[in-house]
Amino acid sequence: VSQSRYHGVDTGHGRVTQRTLKRKAVRGLSLDEQSLFSEYSNLHSLLQLETWTQRGGKETHDVRYFIASQGLKKKSLRDLSRLIQNHWLIENGLHWVKDVVLNEDSCATKSPISSRILGFFRNLIVAIGHKLRGSLKTLSDEFRFFPERLMDELMDCS
Repeated sequence: VSQSRYHGVDTGHGRVTQRTLKRKAVRGLSLDEQSLFSEYSNLHSLLQLETWTQRGGKETHDVRYFIASQGLKKKSLRDLSRLIQNHWLIENGLHWVKDVVLNEDSCATKSPISSRILGFFRNLIVAIGHKLRGSLKTLSDEFRFFPERLMDELMDCS
């Protein structure tokens, strides 16, 4: 893939976002630079995503870096830009639900095992919300005052 730069513009939700994604093949790096990534045996290229977002008269600028494996080497930069954007939509949406609906950030467990167990149950609750009502927020709003109705519904599921 010879394309080394992609520029895209997205509008929606009251904002305009410009993205520039650059790619540099690992084989194009100096030997010293390549040694920094020696533990990534499947590494194909380095990506730099620069974004400028305008919303409500304010502008933000952000630069993020990613690594891409051999499996992504045939993807266009436009496709890679969309993969990155979609990943963060999912990631941010899940974290918002876990923080706002489940109040995850206020629960500071000290035990790694406790953290894993709580994380498992939070993920299970999110999955149940999606299965029963399309989202945990909808499920929470519907059963907030009558949680026993949720248990009844769960017991009736087959």
